[in-house]
Amino acid sequence: MHVITPRMHLIPATAELLAAELQGPASLSAFIGAYVPAQWPPEHYDEAAVRWTLEQLSRAHADGRWYTHYFVLQSRTSAPDVVIGVGGYTGPPNPAGVVEIGYSILPAYHRRGYATEAAAGLARSAFLKGVKVIAAHTLAEDRASGGVLLNNGFRMVGPGAEQGTSRFEITKAEWQGRATPSLTV
Repeated sequence: MHVITPRMHLIPATAELLAAELQGPASLSAFIGAYVPAQWPPEHYDEAAVRWTLEQLSRAHADGRWYTHYFVLQSRTSAPDVVIGVGGYTGPPNPAGVVEIGYSILPAYHRRGYATEAAAGLARSAFLKGVKVIAAHTLAEDRASGGVLLNNGFRMVGPGAEQGTSRFEITKAEWQGRATPSLTV
């Protein structure tokens, strides 16, 4: 099921989409039905991440909605839709109802609010599926990524799991108490 935001569709990865991506941007473009820029992939997303997601999806009862999503910018003209980023969840929520999100946008599409919008879409989708807390980790020096989270109502709760990272969280109650853009799932 796609997550729809005001300007994008967040399309859950499938084994077929990931296999196409491993063949290169042109193959991914043909399979997903949107233009994939030659600069693909965005920072912090590489072949190892694609293969990790493929491995997760190959497990019995794997639910693709809890892993990678492609961020497809919907064209408002006759130009084709464009895959501008990727993100999603690191897996289904743990027994306490906590899930972690991540995201990355191609540099040509930075500073236009797309990461904030995608993170909001991922958060809303997770909370609609019963998640209680969403966490995210950023590099401490990556102020833009931290800003995306702060703009979505997350709060920094301390150091992240890895050295040089910060952990952010938002609860379902905190999310529901803030004004959010119109998103559908």
